Amino acid sequence: ENGGHRLPAVVTALRTLGTFNFTNLKEITLLRFADNSVLPFLHHDDGRLRKEAALALCKLILQMPQTIDKNTQTANIVFDILKRVAMVAISDSDASIRLALLQSFKEPLDKYNCQVEILSILLPCLNDEVMENRKEAITLVGRLFKHNPAYVLPPLRKVLMQLLAELQQFKGNSAEQEESASLLGHLLLSCPSLVSPYVTPIANVLVSKLQSMGLANTQVPPAAHGAHPGAGASKVSWGAGGHIISTIGHLASVSVDDFTMHLDQLLPIIMDALQDETTSSARRMVAVRTLGQLVQGTAYAIQPYEKYPKLLPAMLAAVRNEHHWTTRREVMRTLGILGARDPGLCPGVDSLAKAEKQA
Repeated sequence: ENGGHRLPAVVTALRTLGTFNFTNLKEITLLRFADNSVLPFLHHDDGRLRKEAALALCKLILQMPQTIDKNTQTANIVFDILKRVAMVAISDSDASIRLALLQSFKEPLDKYNCQVEILSILLPCLNDEVMENRKEAITLVGRLFKHNPAYVLPPLRKVLMQLLAELQQFKGNSAEQEESASLLGHLLLSCPSLVSPYVTPIANVLVSKLQSMGLANTQVPPAAHGAHPGAGASKVSWGAGGHIISTIGHLASVSVDDFTMHLDQLLPIIMDALQDETTSSARRMVAVRTLGQLVQGTAYAIQPYEKYPKLLPAMLAAVRNEHHWTTRREVMRTLGILGARDPGLCPGVDSLAKAEKQA
């Protein structure tokens, strides 16, 4: 492997090694081979070899029996290999290699990664300079929460407080604010039990941020007079606001607290996205999914149709006009969550049906 001309062959060999089935081979034989022949490549100067060696090691360990007695030679070798791979995942200068190694820590390896010796190595990944790496680290550490909550909870709580502080600190529609909102939503999904004591303060911060960005209405639109439900919502590019709205939906789906108090501020934004013909499919997808999460989390079915008479026509129009099947499927799913409603009680449905016939 010292010759540069042989590097592609070694990379291919390591990549191929991870595809072999060694289940019929004795565990100790396989681990000794990995320890002696593959592990040294973790310190190679070429990043391709470091990456493929680490991925091959994880794939080999995944072929090991799920029940290995602790304090045996086999368990000690597995633990030592994963510890070395974790060190590369935190210290490698190539961000793509760090991401690939974090993704290689599959759930069957959690019983090793939850040990303090490996966890202490992985936790700094929560502060990686690349957002995608931080997301993957949050997913991994959040998954390890159920195995070692006493050690995982403090750093995750610190990350939560840091993200909330960043949201309050950054002004306008900045990229930093967008990143913080996206990471916060990822944290809510990765470790729901972490945020349960902080649901109300988190919701207050998010809604307050939407108001400061000019996206959230503080007044309920008078539906009886046919006012446009999204009239108070700003038409500015969503950016960070879209990530915040999506995060609120995640928060509603993982919490048991009552979100009803925030609905009058959030539904006008969602209505604006649904009724605006210039809205992108991605923005409409976020709006529809968040609406479903809010309604499901608050059991606020049917009432949105009464308070926002244009909601049902807007949803039906989205089903008819949306070109992306994933968004149409999400709209139909949200219609099911909202519940059945007599179309005769919803102004605008008749005109929509007539337009459909004429078309």
